[in-house]
Amino acid sequence: MKQTINLKLKRYFFKIAVSMTLLCCCFLSVPYSAISVQAQTEDCASVQPMSQDFSWSYKVENGKLYKRLYNQTTGEWIGGWIYVGEYP
Repeated sequence: MKQTINLKLKRYFFKIAVSMTLLCCCFLSVPYSAISVQAQTEDCASVQPMSQDFSWSYKVENGKLYKRLYNQTTGEWIGGWIYVGEYP
């Protein structure tokens, strides 16, 4: 009885080994370069920002502090000078 169990185990492991070998051969034969990725170089020169960049500009005139909003992206002023308060 012990010999039949050993024989069955040997056959079982042999079948598993053959199956794994066949599976590995199948997967290794598939080409990995099926999908190619290429960079688009013509669009790199035309990068455009997705959001506006604003900054405040300040000036002092006659002891009074004023501020004005400037759009860094378009290079345009937004609105007029806004009085902030007395400059110390």
